[in-house]
Amino acid sequence: MRTFAIRSKRARNFCLLRLPEIVYTLLHVESAAMRVKICHEDVEALLTREARARLPLGHQLMLYLDPFAFFKDASTGNDWSRQHARSYNCAQRSILLTYIRRWALIAICSFLGIASAEALAAHVPLFIIPAAGFGISCSVAAAVAAWASAAYVLLGTQARRS
Repeated sequence: MRTFAIRSKRARNFCLLRLPEIVYTLLHVESAAMRVKICHEDVEALLTREARARLPLGHQLMLYLDPFAFFKDASTGNDWSRQHARSYNCAQRSILLTYIRRWALIAICSFLGIASAEALAAHVPLFIIPAAGFGISCSVAAAVAAWASAAYVLLGTQARRS
């Protein structure tokens, strides 16, 4: 098990926190990109509810928001593994519909948050900061929904060609 030191706010001493080994077997962090990457062999295992229940809450949240977490990388490996990953991704493309709805709902709620925060900003100028935050989250959510929609369409056209 790996140990990490966490500094307490009230004391100057350090306490040790042990993280479970499953985090390091299922997910590993690439230091260059600082992006959590899921191993290809474990992607299919993460489709089960039991495998996701064993993950920490932060990784479950990442799986909840990342539309491409359950897909395999079709750009690496030999020809057979790339073709297998492509066919797997085409078969699992219906997962993207859930993420498209989820991110569209986040975009709509953020857009409504902009309107309410701007109405409050008319009385108290400090509320313009949350309005800007809602604007950024609305833009990001709309971009992710559009990106997932494009991937859904492209995976559908690729499935028809095969």
